[in-house]
Amino acid sequence: MSLLDGYVPDNSVSKEDINNVKKDIEDIINKLTEEMLQHAEKMEFEEAAKLRDQIKELEKSINEILEDIDMAKAYYGDV
Repeated sequence: MSLLDGYVPDNSVSKEDINNVKKDIEDIINKLTEEMLQHAEKMEFEEAAKLRDQIKELEKSINEILEDIDMAKAYYGDV
């Protein structure tokens, strides 16, 4: 099942909106990465590993969303 299932474009999502969301998520990933490294420096490896896993999940989600956006653009035109 894709995020596009049942999607009907209404042209309410702009490139600027997409870029803003991407930037926000990148900022979150950067913050989590900093926290992860701080925990690793303190030898708090379990906490560092939890953050690493969260980062991986966020990156996976971002890639899936971007793929869905690309599919929508290909199918519906520039959304």
